[in-house]
Amino acid sequence: MGNQTDDVFCLQFASSPLLLAASSGADAARQTSSPSFKDALADDTHDVHDVEDHAARALLRASVDATVRYARTSARDGPFFLFRGDIRENNPKHSRGTRQEAFRFYGPGKAKASHDVIVDAGAETYRQELATATFCGLFQGDGWSARFEDAILNGCVPVVVMDDVDVAWEGYLDVQSLSIRHPRSEMHSLVETLRSIPPERVTALRVAGARSWHR
Repeated sequence: MGNQTDDVFCLQFASSPLLLAASSGADAARQTSSPSFKDALADDTHDVHDVEDHAARALLRASVDATVRYARTSARDGPFFLFRGDIRENNPKHSRGTRQEAFRFYGPGKAKASHDVIVDAGAETYRQELATATFCGLFQGDGWSARFEDAILNGCVPVVVMDDVDVAWEGYLDVQSLSIRHPRSEMHSLVETLRSIPPERVTALRVAGARSWHR
């Protein structure tokens, strides 16, 4: 991956809603801390490493608290379900047919298409859609991508449709607590299943994601 692509990738992460909320929470903690971090470092009675560690922990707590508040209170007024990516409609070997199956049901003009469901190729509106979507699809492709991290950092609940395949960070994070798994064989019922999830459960999933972003 070239440096320009890396820079764009990092900028997209840095501008995601959860990281903006985390940064705001940390800034607020810095402004309201007493004594200030600088004053504490200047105090000979404190061990510098202890003070630095305490400050780092305090800022992390403030950041996580801010992202949790964001997850609990922010409105999701964009797509109910979102997946944008390379569909390759005529190449079922790609993604084991998962993307093609989703597009066949939920793509533009398809049998189960809906105004609040996006399953389509990439578009310039993707970042805005991602920051406002409720559920974000994780379908197989050529390998692991940043879709899982993208969903979490944008406050969107990941929906994993990858039978017998772990997502990135599975085994390190409690993925089950912050995402939904749906079998490919029931792709036809994907959106209906998501619509049946109670709002409080959706909030719990988003909060779990907000608590995990820093890990």
